Amino acid sequence: MESNMAHDYVYESLVTAQSIRLIELHPRDVGSATSISFSLRSVNLDKAPPFDALSYTWGCPFPAVLADSSDDYDSPCHEARCNGQRFLVRRSLLQALEAIRDLSFLAMGLTKQRYVWADAICIDQSNMQERASQVKLMGNLYSRADSVISWLGPDDGTVADAVFIAKHLATFGILPRTKEDYAIAKQAISHIGLGDFFDRDAYRQKLGIDRPPARQWIAFAALLSRPYFRRTWIVQEVTLAKSIVALCGDHIFDFDHILAAISFIGNADWFDALGMPGLRFMADREPERVQPFEKLLETKPHALTPLYPLLRIRTCTTPAGRFALDTLLDYLRSHEASDARDKVFGLLGIVRADLAPFNDPHKTELLRPDYTVSTEQLFIRTTRLLVESRSDLRLLLTKESPRMTNIKTLPSWVPDYTASRLPGAVGTGLYLASGTMQWTLDGRTGDDALLGVQGYCLGSIQQHSMCPFKPDGGYANTPSEESLIWGTICDVAAGMPDWSNSQSRIEVLARTLMADNFGTEEHAPVEAFAHQFMCHAATMIITSQVAHGMEEQATTTPISGSEDRRITPWVRLFESELQPSVFSLDGLESASAAIATEIEEAMPDGENPMAFWRRNSKLCTKIRDAMLTIMDHRILFRADTGLLGAGPINTQVGDEVWILAGAKTPVVLRPSESGHHQLLGESYVHGVMHGQALDYGLPLRDVILE
Repeated sequence: MESNMAHDYVYESLVTAQSIRLIELHPRDVGSATSISFSLRSVNLDKAPPFDALSYTWGCPFPAVLADSSDDYDSPCHEARCNGQRFLVRRSLLQALEAIRDLSFLAMGLTKQRYVWADAICIDQSNMQERASQVKLMGNLYSRADSVISWLGPDDGTVADAVFIAKHLATFGILPRTKEDYAIAKQAISHIGLGDFFDRDAYRQKLGIDRPPARQWIAFAALLSRPYFRRTWIVQEVTLAKSIVALCGDHIFDFDHILAAISFIGNADWFDALGMPGLRFMADREPERVQPFEKLLETKPHALTPLYPLLRIRTCTTPAGRFALDTLLDYLRSHEASDARDKVFGLLGIVRADLAPFNDPHKTELLRPDYTVSTEQLFIRTTRLLVESRSDLRLLLTKESPRMTNIKTLPSWVPDYTASRLPGAVGTGLYLASGTMQWTLDGRTGDDALLGVQGYCLGSIQQHSMCPFKPDGGYANTPSEESLIWGTICDVAAGMPDWSNSQSRIEVLARTLMADNFGTEEHAPVEAFAHQFMCHAATMIITSQVAHGMEEQATTTPISGSEDRRITPWVRLFESELQPSVFSLDGLESASAAIATEIEEAMPDGENPMAFWRRNSKLCTKIRDAMLTIMDHRILFRADTGLLGAGPINTQVGDEVWILAGAKTPVVLRPSESGHHQLLGESYVHGVMHGQALDYGLPLRDVILE
């Protein structure tokens, strides 16, 4: 829910805990100074007359980069009339009510109901007790509504184009309703792939029309970039709806067309093509440009990202169409709420009541909506209850990078549910580092900021690298930075002892950088990725040389024996490799030659050679993607015990590597002056991901996380 709203209308108290208020909109009065007039009626939810429920965003409905700063969406300063009295509302709500009053739903085959429910009016936002009581009814309220009206905001002049794309793709997409539907949806378009998006002839042949121009695709991305789709509350509102009518300006369409389009895009592997860089690439090559969206095309976030969890939850196939709370919290980390407590309260209407803690009345009561509880208290309480219910620490492994944390006062072990989950998981479904060990309850109360855990210390961090990827998922900012960063990675790996388990030093490095998961292959044979890794190493070397005006040396000078300081770390690493090995200086020379040949044969005149190669080459794309999945917001480290790992970006020398009971992956902890430890985050540590460390004979120790 949102913050207070000023008004002259005085609410009457609701009679029972099941009471709600409904809005009855009055016809437009052309002679009135106010554009909206309505009456409020109190009813019992179980006996309520037919009504529609409004789903919208309180603030500006346009993407921040496209919003007009002169538009006043932030405060309730627009006058309406409620039961004849002045009632101040925000601009977004005013526009939504005007659209509902004036538009007909007959084209959708639906009847617009006499009554409508909208939170900012139907709940006394100044009454914290009522606010909490009404939030508990939200799930039942949206599921009982005849229709949910999704107000996306006014038309910016491009909505018709956006709706065209949504309907066009929805004809090929299937909105899954069962587990079988997911497989059917993917199989139905298995003949369509990413290449077909860029191949105009293939597009026409497989999708039946000419590929729409860049203008329409950008309009579609702009629509999905609206703040509405990032709201936490809309997930519950949309999920529980019997039917959803989408309104945008005077356009009316089925909201599920958007989700079916997203389903198609995912199954056709078109996600990357419709990111802002892909759309910019398309716009630059078509004469028809979309000037209003120039700023949007420069942004980094992908417009479609918030839609995938919404699709997954809306089409949920779990028992009773619900998810466990920890799953929802993880899915929706990037969604927003103006009141951070709604990151929890806004999901309670769609959680599974048959799973702990909600199958325990006492614990359910601890999570009931209560806006007198601080955000910190709520997040601590929620995390502890979920950890206790699971008897494991899986939720702690979702702790975000400190760069992403918004609420700095949270204990280190409590995820900030308002922050995006970066780095992503290292693959908890693949690993079981703690074997069958279970976390033991520490006996502390729900709001205690300390958490007791048990585990094995695998050593202290002795050396670590810099992070190889930018926060937006690309390579480092400049070739010079790349050279420096990958040099630190080589140095960390070169300090490892020679392994005696038949895996060489460079093989261990490569497996660590991709968490031993080469695409879809876990524990892939070294021959599957060795050449790609050497091509990646050669790329780092050539990029640095080209950037420093050494194009000729980059493609003609042997790597072995080079005294170039940008090459030395790689040479030193490959020279340290015990032979025979699939990784060798000769192999690195061969990879470098292959890259040089590909550039020379395929590069258009006048284009930057490495920029072209990176965009078009497939010589190391797969291993780069595998490394990016793991190393985004992570760094390489080596423990004093010789173990090599990928851990949180804020890891320092002296931090400790632990395997905790009930945690599927190792973690990095930082000892504090209090004698306790701080949780930095999960990590991949090569050689211990499947319980091997339990046989090391290490002492089991109690640790307090603060």
